[in-house]
Amino acid sequence: MAYKYTLRRRGADKHTLYQLAVQDPSFEVELATRQYRRRRGVPPRILREDFCGTAAVACRWVEEHKENRAIGIDLDEATLGWAREHNLSKLDDASRVDLRQRDVRGLTRPRADVVQAFNFSAYTIYPFPALVSYLRLVRRSLNPGGIVMLDGYGGWEAGQAVSDRRKVKSPDGTFGYVWEQATFNPIDNLATCHIHFEFRNNKTWQKAFSYVWRLYTPAEFRDALEAAGFLNVEILWDFEDHAKRSDFRATSEAENCAGWLFYAIAESPLAPGSATS
Repeated sequence: MAYKYTLRRRGADKHTLYQLAVQDPSFEVELATRQYRRRRGVPPRILREDFCGTAAVACRWVEEHKENRAIGIDLDEATLGWAREHNLSKLDDASRVDLRQRDVRGLTRPRADVVQAFNFSAYTIYPFPALVSYLRLVRRSLNPGGIVMLDGYGGWEAGQAVSDRRKVKSPDGTFGYVWEQATFNPIDNLATCHIHFEFRNNKTWQKAFSYVWRLYTPAEFRDALEAAGFLNVEILWDFEDHAKRSDFRATSEAENCAGWLFYAIAESPLAPGSATS
């Protein structure tokens, strides 16, 4: 499908484009709050955003309630600097967002009520034993009864070299977002993926972001979470309705199709003698 765009390539910022095209912080904050409250009966107050990048979710989290605090963890100092300049600077109280340049596999304090690793970030931790080790540390990072949230994708097109293009609206105009899975190896389930952006007058930004990761299935996430000591693992499947709106609901069965999305959510054990809510 051919699109016409109005945003110019010159002056475009790849982090801004990424946030507009990929992220939905309000949805992710609402999902975390709803899932935690359903299990514990009270709202969560501390979020840890692993692989936080520009910390868009962490910033949205503290905007939600005056008692909310967030920890954002990422290895890329330049991206964290962008987050401070463009996202934290807009907050009324930026002190409630704690950004740290750290490896998510080496941090267990301060503890959180919710740990999120979204945008398929857990796929960057492989092989499988490494994923289990990371999740064990996440469990130690959570308050008793806290939850961890991962996301993933699949379907028969996920085993192919494939690309998907869509038009995105921004305050300054429209641009194109292209998701490309350039390679996939069925022996180890490793995929090479790129994000490209398209602009006015056929200008492009090739490989604005690139990733090499392992595609984990919902069953593998469930196995890894249980091996790491988590309880009550649930898979939330995208039961998309006829209006093309996502409706993620917990399920133990689903039909395969060309492409699907899911969340995996699990609980850390409650402290001895605690109520189960």
